[in-house]
Amino acid sequence: MRIINFNSIIIKFLIIIFSIFSIFIIFNLFNLKLAKESLENMEKTRIESIIENEIYILKKNFNNKNEIEKILNKTFFRLNNLKGIYLKNNILKKEYKLFRDDKNPFGQNKDHLIYKTFKIYDDDGIEIGEIKIAYENYYSVEFYNKYKKMIFVLFIIFFPILVILSVYLYKRIEAIYVLANDLKNIDPNNPKILKTKEKYFELALIVNSINSFLNKLKDSSEISKRLYKKLIEKQNHLEDAQRLAHIGSWEYIPEKNRFFVSKEFFRLIGFKRKEKISWQIFLEKIPGDDRIIFEDNITIALKNGSKFDLVHKIVNKYGKIKYLKTEAKVKKHKSNPTKILGISYGYN
Repeated sequence: MRIINFNSIIIKFLIIIFSIFSIFIIFNLFNLKLAKESLENMEKTRIESIIENEIYILKKNFNNKNEIEKILNKTFFRLNNLKGIYLKNNILKKEYKLFRDDKNPFGQNKDHLIYKTFKIYDDDGIEIGEIKIAYENYYSVEFYNKYKKMIFVLFIIFFPILVILSVYLYKRIEAIYVLANDLKNIDPNNPKILKTKEKYFELALIVNSINSFLNKLKDSSEISKRLYKKLIEKQNHLEDAQRLAHIGSWEYIPEKNRFFVSKEFFRLIGFKRKEKISWQIFLEKIPGDDRIIFEDNITIALKNGSKFDLVHKIVNKYGKIKYLKTEAKVKKHKSNPTKILGISYGYN
């Protein structure tokens, strides 16, 4: 299983989606609570407003038993969520009780019911009775349950969609990892066309672009191979020509103290190909005054950027002295180190 990289744009996209979904759920849960409280307050205000209006009518008929019963019955059946209503009439010394489904809600308070007591006063402010009601917020509870069910359904619908989307995107990530691994294993000398099982547009576009680049790289590699082959052929021809003419070539880069020589130059100074040779070793093989003259010519040529040629002795590793003629020139360039290019050959 691939290690998830949280810098991946797909992972960041999923995190954003899950964050939005979580905020949506939290917001709706909070909104659900506010909606429930708001509906409960609205229902409470509606019922209490109706009861207070009926109390105003009752006060005018508080000595009329029949009117009281008529008003109470009308109120009770008007408010479907009333579970019980109790009226105490201090003037008639009488109590009136109405219960829904013949169940007395006043015997013991029920948790799901709301209880409210209203005192009744005459015009002089004297208490003449009271009304107690027990009711439930039926409409708010019904709405709350429906709203809660809707949120649950949305969660049931969207959560699997998010899971499926996550799996789908993970597979796309897997395909990209496979592609990256294939790219790591490409042989630049023999690049092979990439293939992928996934055919979605973005990956196919990337693979096609890479394959186009690989085809160009392959063509370039073929050209480089042909050029290298030609270079080797020319180098072999040059070495053959130097061997036949007994001419050795060399190159010295003073700034880097690097000294390059041809195969024939090794033979001219009596060295084998495997032996190490440096500029200092070469100078040490030039004896006495010849070395001083050789170094002076080098110094003047470097200073003036000029050419020089001279005949000088050289002592091979067996102590035998032979004469070489060396022709050299200084090559200066602004962006590259100064070079001394020379040829040497036997001089009799």
